[in-house]
Amino acid sequence: MNISIGMPISISPLVGRSEHSGPRIRISSGSGYAGSVLTSTQADQWTVDGVAIDGETGATFTMTTALEGRSIRCGSSNAIRMWMPTDLDDALKAVWLDPKRAQSVQDGKVTGWPDQFGHTDFTQDSVSRQPAAAVLGGYAAAVWPEEGAFVSLQSLEALSVGWWAVVLQYKDGMAETFDNYDPIIGNGSETSNTRILGNLGESELFLPAFTDQVSINGGETTDIILPRPKSMVSFEWTTAADLWGLGLSNFPRSSAERKWRGPMFEALALRTRPTGDTLDRITACIMHRNGLSGHIPTANPYKTTGPMR
Repeated sequence: MNISIGMPISISPLVGRSEHSGPRIRISSGSGYAGSVLTSTQADQWTVDGVAIDGETGATFTMTTALEGRSIRCGSSNAIRMWMPTDLDDALKAVWLDPKRAQSVQDGKVTGWPDQFGHTDFTQDSVSRQPAAAVLGGYAAAVWPEEGAFVSLQSLEALSVGWWAVVLQYKDGMAETFDNYDPIIGNGSETSNTRILGNLGESELFLPAFTDQVSINGGETTDIILPRPKSMVSFEWTTAADLWGLGLSNFPRSSAERKWRGPMFEALALRTRPTGDTLDRITACIMHRNGLSGHIPTANPYKTTGPMR
């Protein structure tokens, strides 16, 4: 065997080869979602998914709700695309309801929240049972009144859900006890495992119900939910398919006053409980997009800058 020995070969890492060598954009202010500022090293035409954004030719661009989750560039720069619930595996998706993106309103009342996954919308045809449409702190919301009966938004088709995350507030956010057995979610029946609701005169959730354990803003589980200022409340759920309703009373005959009281801002339902990085992404995405960045757990890797694709 002949072996030829020549001059030593210098091998450099290939790190720069796949990196973008043109203008660079970065998130200079905010988490990357709506309201955040993106800054380019060179002023040029900003584009979304390759299409020019009218009037945006400077060195900075402010993200909008409509463009979240889409590919943003400045000229030939690198792309920034924020992660969204639509990026979840299809097998995990059940329903995503977000009035910041779309909601149906008539005469000041919410008639429906379209499902962003395209599975089944949550609607209410009866005017007397429709929550009020509002913008609170800059965020669209459906508001359940303190008085009035059977107010809810209900799925048009039976839905199998294993986990919910709902951004909500009880009354003015300072009430320390529930006015009644006020439900976050139910199906309108009196079956105990088809509801999650507050405990009359107490600050905790009620049992018997499917669960009395919830996570507040991605933290440890608890049954103490009040006082509840605007927060993300998440919990495991029965996977049985049913017509689920946000704020829907489970006692239609015995007490019409059992319903949610206060605003709901967003709801995400998944087939099974997410874990690991998926859960971190969901938590950070929902909370950043609802003005709750300061309450994201410190251990979440996306606490400062939201998750990206």
